[in-house]
Amino acid sequence: MSAIATFIKGERAVANGSLSERAQELEGVVSRSLPMFYKRAFRFLGNMPDAEDAVQDALLSALRAFRPV
Repeated sequence: MSAIATFIKGERAVANGSLSERAQELEGVVSRSLPMFYKRAFRFLGNMPDAEDAVQDALLSALRAFRPV
């Protein structure tokens, strides 16, 4: 199970039916775009540890905004 799906699974506010669909949708977008995210963050920040932290923070922010209310 991916880290994103694990994080979403831990959210109690997510309805049963929408959990897997939303997790799969987000996983697809992230897996296609992740290399581009790292490249751009590396270009701006100049080192890989900072780029990885920035991408992780951005993805967590997106995930929190993506979950149902």
